[in-house]
Amino acid sequence: MNSICCVFAVGALEVSGGNRSTLAHSGNVISNNDFSDVENRCRMYAPHLHLAGVGAEVSFNHFSKAPSSAMRLEGNDFNIVSNFVEDVVLESDDNGGVDIYFNASYFGNRYCYNTWKNIGRPADNFLCGQAAVRFDGNISGQTVVGNTFIDCGEIIRVDEMFKYNDNGTAPGIFSRMAPMRDNTVIYTKSANTVKRQKLDKRIADGFRILDCSGK
Repeated sequence: MNSICCVFAVGALEVSGGNRSTLAHSGNVISNNDFSDVENRCRMYAPHLHLAGVGAEVSFNHFSKAPSSAMRLEGNDFNIVSNFVEDVVLESDDNGGVDIYFNASYFGNRYCYNTWKNIGRPADNFLCGQAAVRFDGNISGQTVVGNTFIDCGEIIRVDEMFKYNDNGTAPGIFSRMAPMRDNTVIYTKSANTVKRQKLDKRIADGFRILDCSGK
């Protein structure tokens, strides 16, 4: 796909394919698109891209200007690579730039070399559940590598990822469940404008913090 998708009353694109029972990949590719100004009528849970199934690639897209999420994922083995996501989650709390929710079988998704900028409204302390990358409730097996986060109030939200292992018993082995490494967090605004997230010690080594605000 190579398209410009803008000014939608609800979400712009829904894509589903593959077989979750066998983990057969769909081969779907969503690439080189510009998504903006969605959810003009439905202000929550109508993302730019709603992706379901197995084995799709989302690459080299630009997502911008949305009151809630840019992407919502429901499935396995998705590659979210080299996208630029900015100015989303501008109104709703309990949403992420990319959002995946409450299904421990959603393993194998990879978020690599994306840029996340101005996610949420940290200046208004509107941070209840907002994050650039949001793993909400029992989500595990996600890989986060080489991403850049610029002026995001909350960088990554892991909720209950630490509670479970592969067979649903506690505690989980986090390093195997969710590799995170080589990510960079950049602040260009003061702490009064963008709140600094204190990363959980179990993932902090995967993030380098650069404060360029001068304050």
